[in-house]
Amino acid sequence: MMCYRRIFSFLVALFSVAAFRVSASADLRKVTFSYSAVSMTWFPVKVAVERNLFRNEGLEAQLVQMNGNVATVALANGHIDFSLNISPVLNGAIQGLGTKLVAALNSRPLFALVVRPEITSAADLKGKVLAVSSFGNTQAILTEKHLYHLGLRKGDYQLLALGATPARVAAMEKNLAQGSLMPPPTNVQMENKGYRLLGNTAEVVVNPVAGLGVHEERIKKDSDLIKRTLRASLRSLQLLQTAPKETVKKSSWTGRTHQKKMRCALSTWRSRV
Repeated sequence: MMCYRRIFSFLVALFSVAAFRVSASADLRKVTFSYSAVSMTWFPVKVAVERNLFRNEGLEAQLVQMNGNVATVALANGHIDFSLNISPVLNGAIQGLGTKLVAALNSRPLFALVVRPEITSAADLKGKVLAVSSFGNTQAILTEKHLYHLGLRKGDYQLLALGATPARVAAMEKNLAQGSLMPPPTNVQMENKGYRLLGNTAEVVVNPVAGLGVHEERIKKDSDLIKRTLRASLRSLQLLQTAPKETVKKSSWTGRTHQKKMRCALSTWRSRV
């Protein structure tokens, strides 16, 4: 009889813990973040998700990949809570859509100019095609600034708008484009395949790319959400500063790439946050 009581007590305790976890999960508020491509540019938020820093703030973060123009409209209409890409926020503000930037998560862009193996210097890019995601967006503007730093001027090269990172990679593989500004981990992956890197944009331009963009109504009516999101993001930045090696190793975004080179890329980013 005593044995059955112990079993019963154990089961009651077990289901109580399970019920508590379900209740805690049910109390989490869903928050949606948009990002433009798989990249370490948004790494602080990705780390905050993987390390449960948002859950500690009572938030269930969902990362949704979408084109910048789509993100502008989604943010303005309240279909997403935050845009991690600063460009859609600025574009929305210029159009009078009420989008605001509440924080920047870096101070410099984490890109590298990736070129085909036969390109050995900036001079070899004269007359060549450089792939950009779309004309006028951050990646295209930074491409021109990077090329200017290398001594190239408009007219020395041609820009071709091809869309997201995978499309630009495909264009370079087919030699439709000879270079493109790529984020990690893509730039590391391409270098491992024999492509060359002609400089890191973080060493050329002071221009934040990642941040937290919201609609102005969110600021007025839901400031608590913004505060909780900021706290989780800042804790993630602190983690990247204090334990970069472990953080990179455990992230699902870097698991398939060369860890040492990813840490080198991250060290460039960390020193300029």
